[in-house]
Amino acid sequence: MKFKKMFLVISISFLSLVAAPIKIGMSPDYPPFGYLEGDKMAGFDVEFAQMLFKELGLEYVIVPTMYPDICSKISSGELDIGISAMGIDENTVGCDYSVSYYESVNMYVTSASSGIKSKEDLAGKKIGYFYDGAQMYRELIAEIPMARGYPKTNVSSMILSLFENRLDAIIVDSTGVIPFVKGNYDYLDKLERSAFDLAVSLGVNTKLVVIHEEPSPEAQTIISFPKNRLGELKTDINQVIIKFRENNAFQPLLEKYDLILN
Repeated sequence: MKFKKMFLVISISFLSLVAAPIKIGMSPDYPPFGYLEGDKMAGFDVEFAQMLFKELGLEYVIVPTMYPDICSKISSGELDIGISAMGIDENTVGCDYSVSYYESVNMYVTSASSGIKSKEDLAGKKIGYFYDGAQMYRELIAEIPMARGYPKTNVSSMILSLFENRLDAIIVDSTGVIPFVKGNYDYLDKLERSAFDLAVSLGVNTKLVVIHEEPSPEAQTIISFPKNRLGELKTDINQVIIKFRENNAFQPLLEKYDLILN
């Protein structure tokens, strides 16, 4: 009898969870995975969430949340999960993780007119890096003789700094830079687009080149979960991700958002 009561309580608890919309934390400043179109979220992760929760038959709501805050808000119960091109890094150590739905590499990128051809040419140069995952990038830059690192709040600001000669190169996860390398600047906001158009009008060469790639210790792109909670939801989501990957269901999204370099 006690076992039946306990099972009933657990079942009711999980049903009450899924009866309400699942609150998904997603950063609005990391195109093409998540960004604002007007006042609405758009991007790869938005459409991935649509696919995922349609398959699960669950309701959800996206809560725009800055990346460093997502995991802490999951732990506090303000959010249920995080879908935001998330890696296993210092910002997510307090959370549990799904299986990976996308793998990335670290890309060393510069402007085509910089004259920089290889990683060795970065000695003594000014190198930008994304403030998320800062420890990893600082360690990479420390391996380059006399190089100086400059943290930036988003990838687009790093790109513009290259065109303005305030940076010589950037090291960035491929999740956020492939569209720019392919010449797609549609993800710039209005202010950034104005700066980009000015650079073009001044004759600045806006072509980007990748001079070096290497595996990233944060290569896996995962969904964040609370530890010791929502285990059944995590299991269901993992099964759907595996199914999607086996069926190449992500291919149209990867092509749509320019996430395939070659």
